[in-house]
Amino acid sequence: MVFSSFVFVSLFLPIVFLVNHKLPSRVSNAVLIVFSLLLYAWGEPVYVALLVAAILANYGIALFIQARPRLGTALALLLNLGLLYGCKYLSFTLETISALTGRSFSVHVHMPIGVSFYTFQAMSYVFDVKRGVCRPQRSLSKLMLYIALFPQLIAGPIVKYSDIESYLDDRHASAEEIARGFRRFCVGLAKKVLVANVLAKAADAAFALAPGDMSVAIAWLGAAAYALQIYYDFSGYSDMAIGIGLALGFRFRENFAHPYAASSMRGFWRRWHISLSLWFREYVYIPLGGNRRGPLRTAANRLIVFLLTGLWHGANWTFLVWGLGNGILVAIEGLIAPDERSRPLWGVGRLYVIVACICLFVVFRADSLGHAAAYLSRMWTWPAGATDAERVLIAGLFDGHMILTMAMATVCAGNRAGTLRRGFAAMGAGHFFEPCAYLCSLGLLLLSLFALASQTYNPFIYFRF
Repeated sequence: MVFSSFVFVSLFLPIVFLVNHKLPSRVSNAVLIVFSLLLYAWGEPVYVALLVAAILANYGIALFIQARPRLGTALALLLNLGLLYGCKYLSFTLETISALTGRSFSVHVHMPIGVSFYTFQAMSYVFDVKRGVCRPQRSLSKLMLYIALFPQLIAGPIVKYSDIESYLDDRHASAEEIARGFRRFCVGLAKKVLVANVLAKAADAAFALAPGDMSVAIAWLGAAAYALQIYYDFSGYSDMAIGIGLALGFRFRENFAHPYAASSMRGFWRRWHISLSLWFREYVYIPLGGNRRGPLRTAANRLIVFLLTGLWHGANWTFLVWGLGNGILVAIEGLIAPDERSRPLWGVGRLYVIVACICLFVVFRADSLGHAAAYLSRMWTWPAGATDAERVLIAGLFDGHMILTMAMATVCAGNRAGTLRRGFAAMGAGHFFEPCAYLCSLGLLLLSLFALASQTYNPFIYFRF
């Protein structure tokens, strides 16, 4: 799989880039579809047929929905949610029934990678056709390119059809946009390989310990390492997808905006996985009534949205509780301060967000609710001292490299690029910022490739969602 990463960066991307820019849009669309399906087949050869079948079905429903909107909407929900349920939640449902009844109901269904993302994209397209936001796409190849386009197919961001409709007909990328796309890709790759993969070692080791075998310090360090890991892992993938898209002539919306710099959980969710938050806001929260029916109904709508957000992430009670925890905090904030500009947590807002996120991500990461409860209890219970297992962990993992990586990851979680740009401008050297940024990007690419050569395969966290 390490070889696969090298092939993707050094061979696959250059070929796709040259094909896209040397051929007319109509021809390059077909070639991009082929390359996207080949890349998907590289990881999931059996499930390419499922992806193509889902695209064909949504293509037909969108054409049908104008004549029979209610029936078409019902079909879209039945098809897409049925696909998600069968792939992600059927096994969980049967396991829960077995636990409740004492009878054995078991079936193992392998979840295709990216199924949560491409079904949500397909649903947003059909819903927008039904609402008249966009017209049904008569060209099957263009719709297939929209849903199966490889940069965002596996782990987002979730792209609305109306956002890239014009690029399916005609697109171009200037030299400056290609360079910015390359830089963005390099930064994203470095986030994953140089930061997230390093932090994963600390997080995995801490969560593998029995909670009784760790002290408060290790419990917090492990939880903080995971909170940083999932941010750099997922935002790194989004950066790579946005950068590749920009170099190919597609403009994707931002998916992260320094969420740990938020001063409320509402602010955090406007900055974290933005495309998913906007999807639920547009297709669930607003149809439920949004904030138009009083504070209590607004709080209930928010809880429903966050329960569904947790469920979207996976079939496990930990994800549901994680979503519910976020929903409760967001709902309480809305009841206390409907106008967020009043900042009820002024002065300690960022600390509150960081602590809340770290604790909630413990639930997200834990194997079970029991494991999560025990881990959180250890974080908030002062122990007698370090155990032998903990001493081995500290000696083996929390060395200078790990501590430095955690420190730099914490500092860089804010908008440090903007700070550096302003610093260059203040010194009268603003014109040097862009050349330095591109030079650093090239350095990050080389370091990432060297790191890939020495690391074992470590897939993106959101590949399993």
